[in-house]
Amino acid sequence: MGSPLSDDENKIVNRRLKTLLGIWDKALRSPYFVENGDTIFHFNEKLLGEAVSHYIYDLRALKLCYEINDKVQFPKIAGLMTNAIVKHKPLVPRIGNNDLKPNSLIANEVFALFYGLCVLFDTEILPDGELKVKTGNSIRNFIQTPLGIQWRNDIHYLLHSRNYTAESLIAIFETLYINLVPELLEYESDG
Repeated sequence: MGSPLSDDENKIVNRRLKTLLGIWDKALRSPYFVENGDTIFHFNEKLLGEAVSHYIYDLRALKLCYEINDKVQFPKIAGLMTNAIVKHKPLVPRIGNNDLKPNSLIANEVFALFYGLCVLFDTEILPDGELKVKTGNSIRNFIQTPLGIQWRNDIHYLLHSRNYTAESLIAIFETLYINLVPELLEYESDG
């Protein structure tokens, strides 16, 4: 796919994997991923690694294309990771779960959007596994409104059934970010 990862990129990989697993732990409370008290999906380690590697190579390309020397804004991370998760679909049904509910067919898309929103709003995973959104309740308040529910359903549809690019996902996350917490647009991460 590309040249070997640098030390800095390996740190980013570790951070993305830690964030993915932490957010997955929180997502296990969702009916998309649990049925009758049992987890119906798990991460395929190979596909998870492919998703994070894909993200790193897309991040390289983005930095090169837009002459970004160091840190990138959260909407860019959210868009690139959401794209990588949906492309590689690292959530797979556990053995014996052949009778999945129809909404389970979009489990990777649901998880990718949840992950993207957590990254977008600079969510910290606390030692007890809880998620602390550093940017306040803007996203939670929005997602629970009728408009937010429609937006979420539209994004799930886009991710599952339509064509899109990582750049279009970045634009979607950036639009949401600008409208909900414009004062935070300057916040950046090294990836």
